[in-house]
Amino acid sequence: MLYLTSEDIANKHFKKRLIFFSECSKGFYGQECKQTCNYECDGCNNVDGFCDRGCRPGWRAENCQQCNVFS
Repeated sequence: MLYLTSEDIANKHFKKRLIFFSECSKGFYGQECKQTCNYECDGCNNVDGFCDRGCRPGWRAENCQQCNVFS
């Protein structure tokens, strides 16, 4: 739970931090929800953009941005 004082509400820097940690709509994440989730990500976290359930088949790395190359 987050408790706010009148000073917190008046502080513009606090408001910016509060926006950054707010949840975004599905498919978006980051500060002011301006970042889009990677399509190859299965279960993109709408706060930090990490792939909560891993990558779709054929993809890997933290945000599923690297294609698996089979030899």
